[in-house]
Amino acid sequence: MATEKQRILVNRLASRTEAGYIHWEETEIEGVFQVSFSSSSVQISLQGANTPEPDVVIRLFNAEGKHVDEFSDRDVADGDFPAYRIMYEMFETARSQALGVEQVLDSLLADLGPEEVPF
Repeated sequence: MATEKQRILVNRLASRTEAGYIHWEETEIEGVFQVSFSSSSVQISLQGANTPEPDVVIRLFNAEGKHVDEFSDRDVADGDFPAYRIMYEMFETARSQALGVEQVLDSLLADLGPEEVPF
């Protein structure tokens, strides 16, 4: 059963991720991204990634690295809380940050040079 604290956590993680205050990193497991805090860490991933609408899963770990909680967008969704949209966008931002997508794009664009204007 979802708690209000889980919904608040999702909102805060999402807003701080979007604002650039949280920087996600890769884990040893492909497709799982993590951010660490002073006494805990959070992982985000997709479950059923090959389906049209995979679940977005958040896992919580304590200071010793022990898995203490887990919930998906389905668990925290309700009529007024668009959990899937919020959590999926956060996953995509976490993935982009962790894999350095912006840096790769910048490098490719620099290698290709300025756009030529046809006459």
